[in-house]
Amino acid sequence: IKTLRAAGLPTVMWGLQNEPWVSNAHYSACRYPDSPSYVRAYRAVASAVRRYDARILLFADTEDSFPRKIAPAMPDPEIAALVDAYVVHT
Repeated sequence: IKTLRAAGLPTVMWGLQNEPWVSNAHYSACRYPDSPSYVRAYRAVASAVRRYDARILLFADTEDSFPRKIAPAMPDPEIAALVDAYVVHT
């Protein structure tokens, strides 16, 4: 985000990873096999993004149908405060 900003390209939204179940050679990725591993990574990075620039919209999941990676953690107010939107593949 800092590199993009320094190049004159502001970041207006951010998500941890497209298709968080994917881990292959098609593009750089981490694999989050379950909700707790995704939430742990999301909390750490989204918190840093929010501290850096609170105007950046934070979106979670990017899976098909129900947002099953982040949804189990949404009752936690700390997590809910870090999710401005879901991205759902159809």
